Amino acid sequence: MKSSLRGQDERGMVLVTVVLLMAVLMALGTTAILQTSTNVKISGNYTLNRQTFFGAEAGIKSVIAYYLNNPAAYAGRTAAGAMGIATSKPSSANLGTGQGFWISSVTYGSGSPPAWVQIESKGTVPGTNAVSTVTARYSPIYGSLFSFGAFGDLGLTFTGKGNIDSYDSDLGAYNSATNCNENGDVGTNAVGIGSIDVSGGNASVKGRAVCGPGGDPAVAITEKFAGQITGMKSSASALQDMTAMVDPGGGTAATLNSGSSATTTFSTGTYRLSEIKLASKQKIVIDGDVILYVNGDIETRGQSEFTVNTGASLIMYVSGDIDMAGQGVINATNTPSNLMIFGSSTCTDIVLSGQADLYAAVHAPKADITLTGQGDVYGAFVGRTAALKGQGATHYDEALGRLNKGGPLTGFNINSWRDDSV
Repeated sequence: MKSSLRGQDERGMVLVTVVLLMAVLMALGTTAILQTSTNVKISGNYTLNRQTFFGAEAGIKSVIAYYLNNPAAYAGRTAAGAMGIATSKPSSANLGTGQGFWISSVTYGSGSPPAWVQIESKGTVPGTNAVSTVTARYSPIYGSLFSFGAFGDLGLTFTGKGNIDSYDSDLGAYNSATNCNENGDVGTNAVGIGSIDVSGGNASVKGRAVCGPGGDPAVAITEKFAGQITGMKSSASALQDMTAMVDPGGGTAATLNSGSSATTTFSTGTYRLSEIKLASKQKIVIDGDVILYVNGDIETRGQSEFTVNTGASLIMYVSGDIDMAGQGVINATNTPSNLMIFGSSTCTDIVLSGQADLYAAVHAPKADITLTGQGDVYGAFVGRTAALKGQGATHYDEALGRLNKGGPLTGFNINSWRDDSV
């Protein structure tokens, strides 16, 4: 009897144990299912977050790519809507991966062109409420327009006493003993006979001479009548960009004071003139950091003067021709980068024949540039053609080769980046 009861008790214990084990297993199974479900949700949210982030990032890159393909858009502070880029949340994907983006704001820094741009872009996956916001600030990178001391798109000539060497204004004033180098490089995109022609006993190029791609330096670069090129003669690997600068627009309308001895002074600011014509003893004085937009021609005659004071700077955008005689332009800073002249596509002729030394950088790729002055010329020149035949020497300022002011837009530096995903 006792044995029978003990067997029944044992069978009861087994049943209880099995039920408990089943309950534990069910609990573990439920936990596993819930954990898996949570992991799936987390994974889905992470994937969605990454998709929206990449969409926002694509928006930033779209704006930057637009600037690089259309540099004037950056200089002109173009709004995102004018770039053809979405500025409101898209109802369907505008990226090939099922994602979407829109640009919520574009803010430009001060200066012309702007010192920086800040872009706020939002990414989304259409059909969801997920949104990521990326805000990035970039500063532009410019190349130099003046990698040569003298460059003529269709040709370059040195005659008479026309000669060129180099110095570095960052190291001080030109000095034939302590700050004088043989880096007065000259170039052209042309490849015809005598595209670079150095003629005459006093004509010399103390630097390299480079003709256009595919040209034969022995044919395209000529030395005649004791003219001399001290550096290597070679052909370029690619054409030099000869795109003329565009008048950015704007500027406060201004006029010159009248009278044969009148002086017009410009302090720091941006101004627009219809033309500049100075005669007799008329003067223009630049007394600050000045930008001048000139719609027409520039002409100086007689004892007229155009002076950039010490501590000042001048950038000129000229749409007409330039003929500067008399005293010419006096750059009292003695630093070429403080007097920069940009000729637009309608500036086709530049003659610089002033009596004083000239410190300037001239970029007018559609203009024939002629230097016939009495004084020395310090700086660099880019034109359709260039003829150096003055009585003075030309000294290329190597610092201009490191200058990014006015050069082509080549890229952007990232100054800050913030991801505000929600």
